[in-house]
Amino acid sequence: MNKAYILVIDGNDSDQFLAERLIKKFDASIKVFKALTLQDALTLLGTGLRPGLIFLDAAMDRMDGYSFLDHYIEKQYDIPVFIVSSFNDFLTGPQKQEYLKHDCVKGFYDKPLHSALVQEIFGTV
Repeated sequence: MNKAYILVIDGNDSDQFLAERLIKKFDASIKVFKALTLQDALTLLGTGLRPGLIFLDAAMDRMDGYSFLDHYIEKQYDIPVFIVSSFNDFLTGPQKQEYLKHDCVKGFYDKPLHSALVQEIFGTV
C-alpha cells in the first residue's frame, strides 16, 4: 500500500484542515489530497490517484457515503476506507453494519480526529 498519498473527503474545510495537520504531524512526507464533495473525490480517483487510504465523512451533501462506496466498488478500487463522522448514529447504529458490508471499510471514527487516532489508523494499514 502506498501511504505517500492520503485522500481526505470531507465537506467541512475546518475538518479537512485538521486532518491534514494531524497526518502531516504523523509523517510530514505524506501528500494529502482533499475533496469537499464525494463527486470531487470520484473525479480525483478517476484521474489515476491511488492514495494509501481514504478518510471519508459519511454524512455529506448531495451524495452519501453509501453512494460513494457503490461507485468506488464499481470501479474496483483497492484502497482502505476509514469512515469519520460527527453523528453517533453512523458509529453505533444500523448504518455502521451497512458500511461494514463493504470490505474496503476498515473502521469508524468519531470527529474530530486527533493525533492518537491518526497514529492508530496508520498502524492498521
